[in-house]
Amino acid sequence: MQIKNYHHNNYSPPWGEGGFVYIFKNRKTKCVKVGMTGNPIADRLKAINKYNPDLEYLNGDKRLPLYVWTYVQAYQTKNYGEVEKLAHKYLNDYLDKNAPIGEVFKCSNKRAIDAVEDALIDLGLYDYAIKYVK
Repeated sequence: MQIKNYHHNNYSPPWGEGGFVYIFKNRKTKCVKVGMTGNPIADRLKAINKYNPDLEYLNGDKRLPLYVWTYVQAYQTKNYGEVEKLAHKYLNDYLDKNAPIGEVFKCSNKRAIDAVEDALIDLGLYDYAIKYVK
């Protein structure tokens, strides 16, 4: 697996098509979201926070949001939909059925990372994936 810094994400998978399986952490609930996107991760993170009713602002200033969801890690891979689906299966016991959005799990960052990496391994994609760390 190749490892890159999250801030250097130029979205150019070597196989032509692909996307990301990401892990976000909720600052308030301590839950994680494991999802997928074909767009840059930063765009997905902005979108999930934009429509969050729990969003707070520094000193009430709407220009200074204090995001509820924060970046943990992401994996760029082909067949990212299959990777996400299998990771969700591995995390099924941790599913937060009361979360206002889907794909939220009551588990640690490490458990979510392990589930995604296990899915990549089991699908034969681990060696070709790119891990984006903070």
